[in-house]
Amino acid sequence: MAYYNRLSPGSYTFRVIGSNNDGVWNSAGASLRISIESYFYQTYVFYGTCALLAIALVVGGYRIRVTQIQRNARELSHLVDERTRNLREEKKRTEEALAELARGEVRYKHLVEYANDVIYRTDPAGRFTFVNQMAIQMLGYSEQEFMRKNFRDFVHPAHRKRVQYFYYKQVTEKIPTTYFEFPALDRFGKLYWIGQNVQLVLEHGAIVGTQAVARDITQRKAAEDALHESRRFIQRIADATPTILFLFDIIDSKVVYVNNELKTILGYTPEELHRMGPTVIQTVLHPDDFSNFDSIIS
Repeated sequence: MAYYNRLSPGSYTFRVIGSNNDGVWNSAGASLRISIESYFYQTYVFYGTCALLAIALVVGGYRIRVTQIQRNARELSHLVDERTRNLREEKKRTEEALAELARGEVRYKHLVEYANDVIYRTDPAGRFTFVNQMAIQMLGYSEQEFMRKNFRDFVHPAHRKRVQYFYYKQVTEKIPTTYFEFPALDRFGKLYWIGQNVQLVLEHGAIVGTQAVARDITQRKAAEDALHESRRFIQRIADATPTILFLFDIIDSKVVYVNNELKTILGYTPEELHRMGPTVIQTVLHPDDFSNFDSIIS
């Protein structure tokens, strides 16, 4: 028996020759025609169909991919357009904000530069970093000269320690804002009384400098000194008067003023009368006079 495996579809001729017991071979032999039919997946039609299907899959996949790419491109284009529009709007808003900020800075700078008060800034050591025109005009130094000076240089020498201690305390205790008055000297030695508000400048909790608004209060101080002198003059006259001068506030029921003659005549010191408060009238006046006084007040 003979076996032939995995033959391809087609027509075959099977030939054999044989020999007898004497060893004589049959030269003509015998033959058999064999035809092997193809399976459906072995036909050219199947091959063509598969090829067409493969081409269709490739073309379909290509079209799907192209469609996806086109859709992604449209979405990306829409996204880019939207982002570009947002960036343009943001840029416009930023430009408008910067323009408004610039206008605000110009107005602020003009306001600071030409204010009627002295405005300045210093570093933590007290050296000037900025002064406005009023400071230059009042003290007589140029801006460049100010930048080489410390604010203590302008304080009257007799008050320098007091001023230094006051602002040393503000810095060490981190007091945000203070008000202080002291005399200052200009370039030519002229004395000005200054009243100034000083604010600490902080960055991340650390003191990086101070900024101050100072005003010339020389005339006010002169008026106060004149008023004090006038009061002292009146006090001397009242103390020298040989009669009792006694002022009592009937609304608040308290002693406003009493001269020294009251102690000479009645034996009460001014301090004792102040401590009596509302009962001072009853204590000092004679009972017969108190009724008349009470009726007058009523």
